[in-house]
Amino acid sequence: MPAYFPEDYPRTAPGKAIRGMITGYYTWRDNARASRAQPAPRAPSAMIIAGADLPLDPQTLCRAPPGALYIVRSAAPVVPPYEEDGNDLGLAAATEFALAILGIPDIIVLGQRGATLIS
Repeated sequence: MPAYFPEDYPRTAPGKAIRGMITGYYTWRDNARASRAQPAPRAPSAMIIAGADLPLDPQTLCRAPPGALYIVRSAAPVVPPYEEDGNDLGLAAATEFALAILGIPDIIVLGQRGATLIS
């Protein structure tokens, strides 16, 4: 078990993926504290709407530094039409935040061939 877990950690410990995420977070936190360097806040230059099952990280795909893109994942890379009394407010709220608050000029819808919900 990683060094960040005490010996008396409960027997119902999280799975391997969760342990890796926790260890990764603590490693990042320790390195950030050691360097005392905080990244400058960035204004995202584009919003990317990507399907939740996209196997690539859009930020890595675009070789963008942290904070350069405003990324929203949805069930499918589909933007539903606006409806005043619509129930799907999550994507609408994220898009409104990107445009009105962050002032993002470009929206990119990123999909893949054979996406589960499209095919």
